[in-house]
Amino acid sequence: MKRLLILSCALLLGSCGRVAGPQTAASPGPPQQPPEIPPAQLSAHEWHEGPITFDPPKEGASISAEAALDAAWAEFPTKAKSEQALLALFTDQITDESRLIFLVRYEGACIGVSDENEPQDANGCSLLNHQFNVLVDAKTGEVFRAYTDS
Repeated sequence: MKRLLILSCALLLGSCGRVAGPQTAASPGPPQQPPEIPPAQLSAHEWHEGPITFDPPKEGASISAEAALDAAWAEFPTKAKSEQALLALFTDQITDESRLIFLVRYEGACIGVSDENEPQDANGCSLLNHQFNVLVDAKTGEVFRAYTDS
């Protein structure tokens, strides 16, 4: 009887104890990693809200730009038109924290729209050209901050 119950459970549910429904062809999967723009070093001072600043680096990174892109993608798989890793010196103007980072930029990122007057696509993504930034420590590979400039 126990064998029959287990067999019935497996036939009806696919496996016993299953909670989630099966993935189907119509189920949305994770976004494709966007095309990569070749990595570079930041060449001019930038100020971002926060306030945080980015300056050209004075030293080299311990990790590769590719490793920084992979770390950013693992934390924030973002639908975007392109991605680029920029080596820069990050400074938080409030805490005075500075560190060498890769500024991973996702250009044309899919940012959910909360304002009904903002143009959006069928997926609810803004049609404005948003930039999504992920900060990856260039020595350890740690993702430590992410934000949008929009």
